[in-house]
Amino acid sequence: MAKSQWKIEFNETGHLEKVGIEIPSFRGKNVTKDILERIRYLDYLISGIKRDQEAYFDSYDHDITEYVGYFKFYFERLENEEVMEKIRVDVGDGLSLNEENYRYIESFLEE
Repeated sequence: MAKSQWKIEFNETGHLEKVGIEIPSFRGKNVTKDILERIRYLDYLISGIKRDQEAYFDSYDHDITEYVGYFKFYFERLENEEVMEKIRVDVGDGLSLNEENYRYIESFLEE
């Protein structure tokens, strides 16, 4: 049986200056448990900021200069260098929406 490997095909990058969060490029990197955990943590942080912004908008109905949305990450599962499947994760949507994808990818990773 061929061994599966996950790579990050592409991800949106950015610097959220007001909150000090950097979303670096992971393009072309093999997914490891450490990298997946970093992405999960970014998801957690960004989704929390989004919740705070939504509460701010609801309470004050004002604009802020740096609205935080989400960052698209495209994952590829490869076998013998052939792409077998692709998954898109919108980092910033939150763990409740993305955790199933994280766990699925993690199920292929070695200890």
